[in-house]
Amino acid sequence: MPMDHKEEVITHRLTPKSGCFREIGDLLIVLQSIAMASEYLVSGAVQFAQGDYVTVEAQHCRQKVRLPLFGPVQAALVGRKADVIELSVVSGTAQERTYAHWTDGFVSVMSRVFLPYVVAYHEAHKGEIEKAFPAGRTSRPPAWQMLWAVRNAASHGGRVFKGEGKAAVQWRGLTHRPADDKNRPLLTRMNGGDLLLLLLECEQDRAG
Repeated sequence: MPMDHKEEVITHRLTPKSGCFREIGDLLIVLQSIAMASEYLVSGAVQFAQGDYVTVEAQHCRQKVRLPLFGPVQAALVGRKADVIELSVVSGTAQERTYAHWTDGFVSVMSRVFLPYVVAYHEAHKGEIEKAFPAGRTSRPPAWQMLWAVRNAASHGGRVFKGEGKAAVQWRGLTHRPADDKNRPLLTRMNGGDLLLLLLECEQDRAG
């Protein structure tokens, strides 16, 4: 009897008014360019079409994110940005599409590709968040505390707690304490999928 693969799919529809539209749009151009170059080298042609996507599986969170493989580069080639970006967050056990050219060699660098855009989002909106939560970092929503930690780790060689309060950071069951900076670095426990989920949650918290 075939296995019953169940899934829940939540689609996030981003427009230019979304606070993370620029960062995710630019990230998708990079990812789609890598996919197109790899596809061409493997098959001698690029055949991605509207609706095609690649799935990034989160390392910590038990979810996956589907990213479009068609649209961002096509828009950039005619001198404009995409009008709408749709990302789907998938929970469950459904089998995802696979592409032969997406090997472990790419997986190992994906988180580094994602990091600059996550940091850029934090820097773009940190003033607004600090104003909304004047009591300090520990008064912010868990996603924004974790984003603060990711930004610090990305900017300070993996260290989160440098000249800041020593309260642990917690988000979706992931806890990072001062001692973890040395023993269990934060960025070794998260990947690009986790970073995307974090970014989407931060934007939901910010936009209300």
